[in-house]
Amino acid sequence: MDFICIPLVWGCPTKISQEGDPQMRVCPRCHNVAVYQAKSRTWFEFCWVPLIPFSSSHIWKCNICNWEVKRVEGQPEPQLPGFQQQPYMSPPQPGYQPGYMSPQPMQAAHQPSYTNQGGYPKPG
Repeated sequence: MDFICIPLVWGCPTKISQEGDPQMRVCPRCHNVAVYQAKSRTWFEFCWVPLIPFSSSHIWKCNICNWEVKRVEGQPEPQLPGFQQQPYMSPPQPGYQPGYMSPQPMQAAHQPSYTNQGGYPKPG
């Protein structure tokens, strides 16, 4: 008599499918235009066959960093791509670059005199 072993595999994976508006949005975590509307469903699977759906929810999901959050009515949505003025930011000023500081001329009193051999300042 031969013994045949048949593995029985079961689990509860979550399946995500895109739905709704096909327009991509900006991810608040990685700042890429890769967020889409999706539906998340958790299934009971037996031998890789989905049998019973447990739960489902509507979410926002990022393709790149896998950020996701539930879509709740009344909460803000991720931003659309492109420059959008936010209420806490002042408008950009001409000639201004964030993080750039114009060079300041050094005062003559703060410059050491390098007249020694080897480039070291003179003592005293």
